[in-house]
Formats: sequence, C-alpha cells, structure tokens
Amino acid sequence: MGWANEVARSFRTLNYTFTTSGAYGTAGNCSFSMNLPHRNIADGGIHEEFSLPGFPESLQCLITHLHPYYRDFDGKDEWSTFFLPQLSYSLQSNGWLCNTVEEMETIGCEALRNLIKLPLWCIGPLLPSDMLKTNLVIESLSQGVPMIGCPLGAEQGFNAKMLVEKGVCVVLTTRGENRIVKEDVKKVIEVVFDRNDMRKKAT
Repeated sequence: MGWANEVARSFRTLNYTFTTSGAYGTAGNCSFSMNLPHRNIADGGIHEEFSLPGFPESLQCLITHLHPYYRDFDGKDEWSTFFLPQLSYSLQSNGWLCNTVEEMETIGCEALRNLIKLPLWCIGPLLPSDMLKTNLVIESLSQGVPMIGCPLGAEQGFNAKMLVEKGVCVVLTTRGENRIVKEDVKKVIEVVFDRNDMRKKAT
C-alpha cells in the first residue's frame, strides 16, 4: 500500500512501489483513476466511449465494459477516497517494480512510464501461477493457448482488453454484474477452438 512509502521516508530509506498486476492493467487503472476520462466535465454526465490518457488515442474503452464501481468513480465516491491517496503516496516513491515481462506488454509499460514519470522495472513473473493472473497469461501464451476472459473487477477489464487487442482472447462477460449462462460459455469456447489464428498469435 502507498502509505508504506511514508513509513520508509520517515526512516530515510529508499522505497519502491511493487505492482502485482501487469503493466497494461496497472496503467489503465492509474490513468482512469487520475483523469476520470469517462466523466463529461461540462455536464457531469458519462461518456459512452473514451480514451485513456497515456495510451494511444486509437485504444478506446466502452463504459459498458467497466465494473459498476468504476462507472461510479468520480473522485469522491468510497473507492476513490481509498484508492487515490494510496496512488498519490506510490507516485512519491523512488520507482516502481512491475510483475510482468516487458516484451509482452510494450504498450502497457510505455503508458505506465508516461503516467508515473518514475523509473519502472519489469521483474516478473515472481509469484506462483495460482496466486497471480499475470503468470497465468504468460504460461498460457508460452504454450500457444488462447484465453477466455471473464474480468470481475479491479484492473482485470484492462488486462482483458489488452489480450483481446493482441488477438489471443475472447471475453465472456465485460461487466462485473453480468450473469454467466451456459449458452454464452459454449459460444466463446467454440470461438476459441475454431480460430487457428488465435493459437498462432498466442505462440
């Protein structure tokens, strides 16, 4: 948590922020939280489609793909009041360590560096695959296995978006509130099995 940086500074020690998520998901989360790109400043409404500052303009996000607590994010809601101070503390560290492989996340690493304006080192994957989604992605891609995404919250929606853009993932549901039905599961499994191009891109 970001507050640990304050403790480190009080002891005059160097401090670094470690993000257990991948670069793309972390950058998406930070950009969204810092800039509120889904909010219409003029009338307080919500944009149905928006870009994330720090990412290429061509990468567009849909409001319907966000978890409900992201759609409500306005800088004053409960999640904002917890997350934004932690992010602010983290931006005062001496650098960030990211649990990812830079070659797999070039866009995410560039975006994250643009946002944090601090040194960034990609040092992953560090944790066992049953503990961290980044490891599961790397493990699947290393074996040429395309994925089915089912983002539930946090930065998972941004991670799924990255994999869809790479052509190695089909998303089952894009909203944390959606009910998953067997017909939809069957449909995406068939898509993944039938598309040889996805397996080629995954290798």
